Amino acid sequence: MRFHSLLMLAVLPAFLLASCANDECCSADSHKGPAHEGVTVEDDYHATGNCALEFTAADSARRAAKHAEPGVKMVELSNGYRVFTQTVGESADVKILTLHGGPACTHEYMTVLGDVLPESRGYEVIYYDQLGSYYSDQPTEDLWNIDRWCEEVEEVRMALGLNKDNFYILGNSWGGILGMEYALRYQENLKGSDCEQHGHEHSRVRGVQRRGLASANGPRHSRQPRGL
Repeated sequence: MRFHSLLMLAVLPAFLLASCANDECCSADSHKGPAHEGVTVEDDYHATGNCALEFTAADSARRAAKHAEPGVKMVELSNGYRVFTQTVGESADVKILTLHGGPACTHEYMTVLGDVLPESRGYEVIYYDQLGSYYSDQPTEDLWNIDRWCEEVEEVRMALGLNKDNFYILGNSWGGILGMEYALRYQENLKGSDCEQHGHEHSRVRGVQRRGLASANGPRHSRQPRGL
C-alpha cells in the first residue's frame, strides 16, 4: 500500500491553515470556546482518563443544532455509545476520514479541509469526533486504551462503508498516532494515510514506527515526522 502523492500535496497546505495544530487546543489551561466550557484541571482526562463533559442547556442546544446539519451521521458503536461524523463532498475514489488531536478535541479546527478539498480536488472529507469529544457521547469510564481507540476507528470505517479502494486517514497530533496504530492493525483496509505528530508526542511515535519498520509487511504510508 502506498501513500497517494496527490492527496499529500493537497492536504499539507490545508494543515498549515489550521488554527489548532497540536494538543494545546485541549490542554487544561486553554479550555476555551464551546467545546471546552466548564472544564477544570481536576477534570483533565490526562489525570483521570475521564473525557466526559457536563453540558449546560446552551451546550445541549448547540450539540442538537450541530447534529441536525447536512451530512451528519451519528455512528452507533458496539458498546452502545454514538460518535459524530459529518461528510462534506462526494467521491467514489478518495474518502478522507479525519482524526483530530487531543484526545477530546473536536473536528472543528480541521474544517478547512472540507472548505478546500471537495471543491478543489473532488475529494470527500469525513469529520469524525472520537468518543468523549464534544459532539459525541460522553462515557465516564477511562477511554485511554489504544486497542479500544483503534477498534472504534474500525467500527466507524465499517459503518460508513469505507474500504481499501477509497479509504484514506488524515490524522493530526494525537490523531496521527491513532492513525498509525490503526494502520498497523488494519492496513489491508486502507488505501493511504497522512499522519502528523507534534512536540511531546514524538517519543510515543518512535515506538509505533519501530514496530511498523520491524515488520516485513510494515505500513509504507506513514511518514516520519521531521526531527526524528
